[in-house]
Amino acid sequence: MIDIDYFKKINDTYGHHAGDFILIFLVKKIEGILRKSDVFSRIGGEEFTILLNDTSLYGAKVIADKIRQTIEDKMFMYKELTIGITVSIGISVLNKEYPSIESLYKQADKQLYIAKESGRNRVSS
Repeated sequence: MIDIDYFKKINDTYGHHAGDFILIFLVKKIEGILRKSDVFSRIGGEEFTILLNDTSLYGAKVIADKIRQTIEDKMFMYKELTIGITVSIGISVLNKEYPSIESLYKQADKQLYIAKESGRNRVSS
């Protein structure tokens, strides 16, 4: 699970058009990192999920940190504004402990909140 840090502040400061612009560019950046077999979707607002097929927990961490770093390093240009953003990411893996999509989703969501509570702009697994 991926959540844009302080997205409400972006909308409140720069307007919803700027927020929409950020969402579109973020999606393009993430899609450029993912494989064709991965499933990337928007849950709502500024929250997204990615299902990485045939990927270990270690592999998911590598991809998640690449996404996090790519977004952190990118300055988004909207009209004459330069806007920097970060993302927090929670990771889970389908296994004996989390054998269903529901349990996988709940654990990834829990890890997302751990990432946010730990200072944001990080990956938690």
